[in-house]
Amino acid sequence: MSPPTSFNALHDPWLPVVDRDGEPTTVSPAVALAEAHRLQGLRAPTGHGDVALLRFLIALWLATRSDDYRSADAAALLGAGRFEAEAIETYADRFRGFFELFDPDHPFLQSPDPLYDVAPSPISRLVPELASGNNATLFDHSLDGAPPAVDAATALVWLLVHQAYALGGGVSRPFNLTDGPLARGVAVVPVGSTLFETIVLATPPYHGDRQPIPRLGHDRPTWEGGSAPPDRAGTPVQGFRHLLSWRSRDIRLIVEDDGLVRRCRYQQGHRLPDGVRDPFMGYRHDEKTGRWLVARAGADRALWRDSATLLAQFRRGVQGDASVLDHVDHLAAVLAASGLPMPSYRLHAAGLVTAQAKVAMARDERLPLGPALVGNERLRDVLAWLLDDAEAGHSALRKGAWKLAELLLSPSSDRPGGRTPDRGDVEALVTSFRLAEDYWPRLERDFAAACRRLEGGDDPASVVDTWRVRVRAHARGAFDRLAATRSLTGRSDHAVARASQRFGGVLHELLPEPMITTTPEVTA
Repeated sequence: MSPPTSFNALHDPWLPVVDRDGEPTTVSPAVALAEAHRLQGLRAPTGHGDVALLRFLIALWLATRSDDYRSADAAALLGAGRFEAEAIETYADRFRGFFELFDPDHPFLQSPDPLYDVAPSPISRLVPELASGNNATLFDHSLDGAPPAVDAATALVWLLVHQAYALGGGVSRPFNLTDGPLARGVAVVPVGSTLFETIVLATPPYHGDRQPIPRLGHDRPTWEGGSAPPDRAGTPVQGFRHLLSWRSRDIRLIVEDDGLVRRCRYQQGHRLPDGVRDPFMGYRHDEKTGRWLVARAGADRALWRDSATLLAQFRRGVQGDASVLDHVDHLAAVLAASGLPMPSYRLHAAGLVTAQAKVAMARDERLPLGPALVGNERLRDVLAWLLDDAEAGHSALRKGAWKLAELLLSPSSDRPGGRTPDRGDVEALVTSFRLAEDYWPRLERDFAAACRRLEGGDDPASVVDTWRVRVRAHARGAFDRLAATRSLTGRSDHAVARASQRFGGVLHELLPEPMITTTPEVTA
């Protein structure tokens, strides 16, 4: 089989989507935009892959229209119910040549230099989930000596996702590897009922002084050419389109005689300048250093547990007041003023859990947060109350477990003059109980139910009461299951009884059984 003479990233089908019937399929990006109102959404192999592909589609769509894009334009689009097919066709005809994946001079989203003096790497280097180089083998057992062979469509998906999520920290040229735009943070995207709604909801205004990031010059997608060479001090970001199509690595895919891609040439590409904040991510301000730090995913915490924090970090972290969530807030007001309904959406959160230059795991969650919780400050306060109650239940559970561990290690520890066990030994035993793994997943469904009630306009006081009852029940259930595994001897029975008293007292102190709950006044 001879290698393909052409694979066009704009016209050939490779983009993984879900069609109107809920079936997975692949389409070309040109078709995806033209038919976005008939597609349910994207379906990449990973959640963060969906985010990267969505950013590519947004950059492509913005490239088909004039520079200015306002909330009123978004409202008009939602009223029309689809993108303008003629604009997409015009762009596709004009720029077709910029999308050739294996073009010898300007391959799509790759290095214009063929990089012949760079030793080939296995294609698995583009996917942290696959084993390559120093990456741990997380979900796959690929080896550098026998790299996977993928078709052009798969290689293109991997290329796009990697350009957004590449991790810094390794040795390269012309300077050491640096992070891609989304490498370390949690991206949050509003997902509508169609791909069309998702793109409109996830595209912030783009005009005048309301920019997702400051516009420095002629902002255009990277694939249209004219990009500056890599700079150790950072390549200036020209604007939103440029950021969405950032080429964080200089890569050359190597297509072989059978038409498959097994290897690529790989080195550092453009370095993001310090201080750039991405409108898809939340940030917190470090008072000591004065820097904005990106909100990160944790290996030991599901993202829903940080829902209130993520919403708050999106409110204050992005310059220009043009984060994705600020946009959907403003859009809701514009639509209301025009008598149009706001599309229903839920937030998709995704990010990599990293340890230095390695990926430990990927986080991917559909959060039960929609227009009401995103846009209503007082409801966001209620959301924070719910999560504080959940943490209180876990704290009571941990304190009861700590007492149990102390008494199991030293039965006399609660008596005058009794021996106090080593804190490290107690911590190790408490950790072995794996209470967090028992408690938090059981609570997630109740959290989703509470959010649905708040989104639906239920009385917040009733929601909080019901939630507190469920939190107490889950904490008690987790402790009882722990106790059942330890009540085997008279000695352990004493420890369980004393620990149960401790747990019950702390639970009542931190999370009293609800009778009458006072909540802030909530406006619709």
